[in-house]
Amino acid sequence: CNRAGDGKRGIVTLESMAEMKAAISRRHINLVLRQLFSDYRSGRIPEIDPLLEKILALLPKKKNPKKISQTYNQIVAELSDAGQPDMAKEWVSRLRAAGCELETAQRIKLAQACFLKGDELTAL
Repeated sequence: CNRAGDGKRGIVTLESMAEMKAAISRRHINLVLRQLFSDYRSGRIPEIDPLLEKILALLPKKKNPKKISQTYNQIVAELSDAGQPDMAKEWVSRLRAAGCELETAQRIKLAQACFLKGDELTAL
């Protein structure tokens, strides 16, 4: 679906899946994140942080740490692509607090976003 607000509807779907104890795959998360950020970039979603927190809360913490790490990394990449390096840096802090590492590709995207925002020092 590519209608306005599909990102929020996707979160509701993920929540329903979690309630039914259905497996939430990486593909499901990617689809919802992509649509959520599309809605955010177009201005249909003014505040994205609470929605991202909901997605992370749905992931079983001990079952699949790689899925959690990938989700954090995708959030950082999407925020960097959306021209929000400050928010992306906040999510890097959350990523590290969760015991995950930022992947090289996301570091590059974040550095580029910082550089485009005029923050050459952080970009280095």
